[in-house]
Amino acid sequence: MCENAGGMEEGFLGEHRRARPSLARALGQHLPVALFFAAVVLGALAYGWFASERQRFPDRLIHHGLKALKAAATKPSVEQLGFLGFAEARAEAPPLARIRFHGATTRLAAPVLWPGGPFWFRDLCPDAGCAAVAYTAAGVVSHAYPWRPRLVGEAWRAAAGDEHVHELALGYDFASNAYPGRVLGYPNDDVLVTLRHRNAFPYPAGVARLAPDGRPRWVRRDFSHHIGQLDRAGDVMMPALRLGPSEIPLNDLRLVCVNPRAQWSLVNFIDGSGRLRRSMELTGALVASPYAVVLKQTKDPCDPLRLNHVHRLGPDAAGAWGIAPGDIVASLGNLSALAVLDGKTGQVKRLAHGSFHQQHGVTHYRDAKFLMFDNYGGAHGSARVLMVDLADGRETTVFPNDGTPDALRRLASDVGGHLDIAPDRGRALATFSRAGVAVEIGLPNGELRAVFTSLHDVSNLAAFSRKARGRGAARAAKSSLAGLTYIREGADWPAPVR
Repeated sequence: MCENAGGMEEGFLGEHRRARPSLARALGQHLPVALFFAAVVLGALAYGWFASERQRFPDRLIHHGLKALKAAATKPSVEQLGFLGFAEARAEAPPLARIRFHGATTRLAAPVLWPGGPFWFRDLCPDAGCAAVAYTAAGVVSHAYPWRPRLVGEAWRAAAGDEHVHELALGYDFASNAYPGRVLGYPNDDVLVTLRHRNAFPYPAGVARLAPDGRPRWVRRDFSHHIGQLDRAGDVMMPALRLGPSEIPLNDLRLVCVNPRAQWSLVNFIDGSGRLRRSMELTGALVASPYAVVLKQTKDPCDPLRLNHVHRLGPDAAGAWGIAPGDIVASLGNLSALAVLDGKTGQVKRLAHGSFHQQHGVTHYRDAKFLMFDNYGGAHGSARVLMVDLADGRETTVFPNDGTPDALRRLASDVGGHLDIAPDRGRALATFSRAGVAVEIGLPNGELRAVFTSLHDVSNLAAFSRKARGRGAARAAKSSLAGLTYIREGADWPAPVR
């Protein structure tokens, strides 16, 4: 029995082994299919590389899809909304602790506009925070502009017919992704607010004119960003961008952005009704100038200039260095340079570098002198206020100085920051955005006159519940600052920008 059973088992297994194909035979059977799929994959990868390099279909579709998936997976955090941490001040203290005069100073040079945002200034705007808050020269709140994201969002969506189109993430909602940036004040108490958003490309959402009750009079979906200059007629000159070619030819060289479209800088002139009067192509003007090769030094080939401020030179502008009244100075952050443009043609007249790095807010002071917020040129890479004289190349650190309190000597601001000169040019506001602090200083010596600290009560907001464990619940939150600006009145307004 055992022998027969063993023979039966051997016979069964032998038949099974003989029926199983060899490895070589199996490979031979499936190799054509495997090679076919490998060829498809390699072909797709090759065409994907070609489409990306040559900007052929479907490069834009793939690019947008990846951005949408990445953005959809990113949830807004309190840090993204400007939260820097908790301060020592108690939660109920912000209204009294936001402005501190220094020394014998009891008044600011002029009334001030303080930019707001979601969650901020809820003691004044309890619903969604304030878009901006106006302070008198005595440091007292004179008006709060509520942030109304739903109303502004409706106007923003209605402006979608503009030539500029944003790439929005799946499920994008303006009310939860957009927030106000820097502000300027109109003569009739309206405010001009730049709009920024998350989960969208590019980052500027546009610009809006808001009434005192926060309702939008108009919204432009035109990639306006940072802030510019407003004149007495209600016309504004704004930094802006357009999405242009990813390759910029520079004689025998070229500047290449790895994304399908690069950000080309513009200067837009917008009237009081929100209509575009004219536009200056700044990136193209620099490419056509003798300074074109400087573009090879950019920090970001996809945003080669990073235009962050424009300002028209006043009537006392000196003729030295080729500058003249009516010319425009442009701050080019990614080139760490300032450019002087012909006010009528937009032609680049001069380009200047110095010890400043990724500066913001370059503003004409007087003669051939310019004041700027220098992000990295200070001691140990800290931020500073710098005076540059283009007539002789002299640079002077205005703030901080020997008389500056120790706590304000090493303020940093990373990529943010702003500077605004008072109407009488006797003082200036310098905003250290990423420190949540701004200062008013005297000019030209930089004496400290006042300190502004961005403090807010967030103790009853669910978004901060995890952050507020322990002492946090009883302390005020500190937020970043987009940039304080003076409110001009009467004859203090600059002449109309034409």
